[in-house]
Amino acid sequence: MNDTRDPLTELEPTQPAVEAADSMDAQELDAAQQSLADAMQVSFRLLTVIMVCLVLFYIFGSGWFQVSEQEKAVRLFFGEIAGDQSQQVLEPGWKPNWPYPVGENVRIPTAPRTIMIDKAFWFEVTERDQGKTLDEMAGGAGPLNPELDGALITGDANVVHAQFEASYRIGDGPSDPINYVTNVGDVALADALVRSAAESGIIRAVAEVEADDAVRGRINQNRAKLYANEILDGLATGIEITTLPAKRTTMPLSVLAAYRQVNDAESERANLINQARQEATQILRDTAGPGADGLFRLIQDFELAQSAGDAERAAELQALLDRSLTDQRLPEAYGGEPIVGEVRSTLNGALAFRTQEVEQIRTEVQRFESLLEMHGEVPAIVENRVRENARRAILGGEDNEAFWLAPGEIRIQVNRDPDVQRRVDERRLQAIQEQSNERREVIR
Repeated sequence: MNDTRDPLTELEPTQPAVEAADSMDAQELDAAQQSLADAMQVSFRLLTVIMVCLVLFYIFGSGWFQVSEQEKAVRLFFGEIAGDQSQQVLEPGWKPNWPYPVGENVRIPTAPRTIMIDKAFWFEVTERDQGKTLDEMAGGAGPLNPELDGALITGDANVVHAQFEASYRIGDGPSDPINYVTNVGDVALADALVRSAAESGIIRAVAEVEADDAVRGRINQNRAKLYANEILDGLATGIEITTLPAKRTTMPLSVLAAYRQVNDAESERANLINQARQEATQILRDTAGPGADGLFRLIQDFELAQSAGDAERAAELQALLDRSLTDQRLPEAYGGEPIVGEVRSTLNGALAFRTQEVEQIRTEVQRFESLLEMHGEVPAIVENRVRENARRAILGGEDNEAFWLAPGEIRIQVNRDPDVQRRVDERRLQAIQEQSNERREVIR
């Protein structure tokens, strides 16, 4: 018996089997989808937490910044300065702020800054003149070229060259940092403003002094600073120039050699005057000691009174001068200093000489009176004694020379005996030396 069934038909699953398989696949798919959904949910929550942390760190963490000791700072909020007027300028330390681009931190350097003003008022230095001294460059220098050479005009209408050094900083006023941020805000611009203001102040200050003072560096730095700071204050820059000294000054190179010659001559003149004054002071002190100035003034006043014909005043000063020389001390009106030195030596010598002369005259008077009394009794004996004493005094002197004349031809010898002349000179020099030694002892 033939089987008419299709083999393929027999291999197809039955409807219940297919439904059972689909049910099993659906269950497995639901479990996978659930696991995937759970994993995605966890990842999303974790990502949310990370994003929240990043946002919080961005807001609260990146907004902190540090202000160092050499600066101040200003906070900006959407480009505007934040905070009350008293809190706008931040002192050194850690400070909070909104992160960029909401907030911004502007730092203000407070350390002094220095710039050189070395070309505006200086002559042009070519490459071949680099490293040369002023005297070396002056050898071939010609007239000034206004297009290339800078210069300053002094108060006496002369021309000088100068280089300056300007130091500046942000001012201490409460509005100075704000003005700096608002109107300057850049170091390069600050340098340019300071340079321009300093040059204007220097021009005005140099115009107030003479060329010789300018070349010698006697330019009024305070005046130059004042003029420059007036300009900076007028622009509300918040900048203050603290020092503005002249570093180098010179006359134009074409006249430098002649100026040096004049300067050397004046220096020599000043040295000679100073030396003369020192010598005069020393001479006065050797003459009268510490009372020399007072004694000089007293003598001058006396001479002026005599010249003016004021007899009463002259007599008063004469008495005062005599009393000062007698007491060897000046009155209080003229310093009250003691009179020493050669004046005291001379006064002491005069007093000693007067005493000696008085004693000698008194002795001679007594001797004469004694002889006079004896002459009344025995005149012949007294006269012979007087003649003998006179003859002995005349012929017995050490300076006298005796010439023995033989009978016959008489010859006159003009030249003195050299031995006698030598002894005379030695005694004279010895006397001078003794007087000098006595004078030194008196001065001491």
